[in-house]
Amino acid sequence: SLAVSGSTDANVRVWDTRGGFCTHSFSGHSGAVTAVQFHPRRRVLVVFSGGEDGVVKAWDLKTSRQLLNLKDHVASICQFSFRISPDVSGAADDEDEEEGAEEDVDVLAVLGRDRVVSVWSLDTGKQISQVPVFEDCEGLMVVEDEDWAEFAVGENMMKKRKTKGGVLSSFLL
Repeated sequence: SLAVSGSTDANVRVWDTRGGFCTHSFSGHSGAVTAVQFHPRRRVLVVFSGGEDGVVKAWDLKTSRQLLNLKDHVASICQFSFRISPDVSGAADDEDEEEGAEEDVDVLAVLGRDRVVSVWSLDTGKQISQVPVFEDCEGLMVVEDEDWAEFAVGENMMKKRKTKGGVLSSFLL
């Protein structure tokens, strides 16, 4: 079993919880690391971190290298949430995923203390959308429902229009 931690010394560490030792240590943030999470697909060995510097980074556990450096926020990162496309490779994590589902884009939604949610394509590393939420928020969650994704942030609810070619194109407040 693995665990990930972010600390005030600006480092991200991955821990072997059975053995009680650190397997990886990543540095690159310019301030405290305020959010950490593993990629939701178990077979993708990537850790995401967000910091007081307003940057989200992705770290590859196989190569011990930084994969992504997503800069968009002017305040610390609170939380991220993923929208992961159905796995069409035949190596699905969940048994209940539909066979033959159309390929879609993997998306990372990032909540910052600057009252903004930024939405990124994990496939390209490019920003898809930026949504001002106009309130102090600490939590973010992406909920899947076929072609619709609802991003629930604080008391605001935003609905995404149907995807075009697998890309999240716009949001309605």
